[in-house]
Amino acid sequence: MPETRAHRRHQLHRLHRAHHALRHSWRHSLRLRLIVLFLVLAAALTLTFIGGMQRAMSLGWRDAARPLVVDYVDHLVADLGSPPAVDKAQALVQRLPITLRISGPQVNWVSDPPPHAGHNWRRHPAGTAS
Repeated sequence: MPETRAHRRHQLHRLHRAHHALRHSWRHSLRLRLIVLFLVLAAALTLTFIGGMQRAMSLGWRDAARPLVVDYVDHLVADLGSPPAVDKAQALVQRLPITLRISGPQVNWVSDPPPHAGHNWRRHPAGTAS
């Protein structure tokens, strides 16, 4: 039993010396303090960036862009006039990378027919085609 106590005392003494050496080097080493400060600031900046990106992504791009798209479409509709003029629509389609479809009692016009013209697969759920 005395050997175990001596061994334990020796381990505690070594641990105390290591702790004392670490405290001494922390107090007297500008290099160590600057490295720790850099690592703490880098971690804080990383966490801030990740938190900001998660918040930005959680808002949803569609919700953020919706007012801009609505305003853009309102401007396009104003450019076409009421009732819409096919020649103005053709000019818009040539000028902008868009596809227009005008359907109404006076005008039925599509700038670029869809690849499945005649198939109303997008309008009707499965089994309810008219």
